[in-house]
Amino acid sequence: MNSLRPQATLDLIRLFEASSGVLAGMDGQRLRGIPAWCLPRLAGQHDAELNAWLNIVGYAGVYESVFDDEPVAVELEEDDDPDFMRYRCPETLRWRRVALDETAVHQVNTHAFLNGAADLLDIPTAQRGGIQKAIIEEVLWKLGDVRLDAGIHVPIYVARSLNRNLDDIVGAMASGNSPAILLSCTNNLPDLIRWPEGVVVIPLADVMVTHLEESRIDKARLYKLMAGGQARDQQTSDCPVEYDAFRKVLSIKGKPDWHITGDKQAKVVEYMYQQA
Repeated sequence: MNSLRPQATLDLIRLFEASSGVLAGMDGQRLRGIPAWCLPRLAGQHDAELNAWLNIVGYAGVYESVFDDEPVAVELEEDDDPDFMRYRCPETLRWRRVALDETAVHQVNTHAFLNGAADLLDIPTAQRGGIQKAIIEEVLWKLGDVRLDAGIHVPIYVARSLNRNLDDIVGAMASGNSPAILLSCTNNLPDLIRWPEGVVVIPLADVMVTHLEESRIDKARLYKLMAGGQARDQQTSDCPVEYDAFRKVLSIKGKPDWHITGDKQAKVVEYMYQQA
């Protein structure tokens, strides 16, 4: 993933999130993936650079047509030509043909994507055992332990379909180590959800560096968000007060850092900072 252009990596994240979608296959089976006609909407620059990350898992039994200027799903049937399928146009009721390739269902290679994310985080291969065995099938994986500022090592996870599997993900994270980082493949995080103490949820796209030629994760920003910068980022960036909840350090502009001692005192300072 390091060699991908930053925009291609952002597209790949969207494709990985969409790969959990389910649709009917040609033989009536349930397929998990992205139909070919949806690829341009998710990855405008879909080309050979991303093709290497995609697998064809089958062919759709439905196709997207239009009726009264609205998209509708229509059933596909086999055509006399094996390279085509056909469907009945909902407006004219005439048969129309569609190339078989246009009905292919694509899925991002899960292990390749997760190992690519682990590469960006510099997680050693020996620590990536969680990639091979999902905590929640097709939804939640542990990448390993990421090294952040000052030599701090934190367990880091990746989740997709977060909103559809919220209860299961919250339960799984509650039974894991704390503190921990959960990277979400969607930017639409749920509101008013109480995550287990010490678990910070961050959209993966939010920590991608976009101004370089190759893909990178901004580990300094990742640490800042984990340590309490997320709330501050939503406020004024020139606030004279910062609190690092992980290292328990209160910084006030123009004054020496104050290292908080004691769990109760740290929780009080963190609460006051979040309410400011």
